[in-house]
Amino acid sequence: TAVIPLGGNIVTEDIRQGCSVLRSQAELLKTRFGSALADENKENEVICVPGLKGREPKEISVKNLAYIIQARMEEIIEHVYYEIKSSGYENKLIGGIVIT
Repeated sequence: TAVIPLGGNIVTEDIRQGCSVLRSQAELLKTRFGSALADENKENEVICVPGLKGREPKEISVKNLAYIIQARMEEIIEHVYYEIKSSGYENKLIGGIVIT
């Protein structure tokens, strides 16, 4: 058993910073439009996020959103693989693993 201190809240924060949106908007982007496979998304597909305090709405590229999520997911998977390797179970996981 291992604990990797990375998860959904960190992905939301990455989106907040990467897209310059509010945390609530970042969470909505993640849950409604999020994907960890950037290459599966079209270049021209965008999401319109309402502007703040009379500002213009902001367009977020679905592909760029996926790149942000994909980068963090790759980091999490690297941590998981390291823990598996360190535990000595790397070649013994016939049934797979469960990540929660």
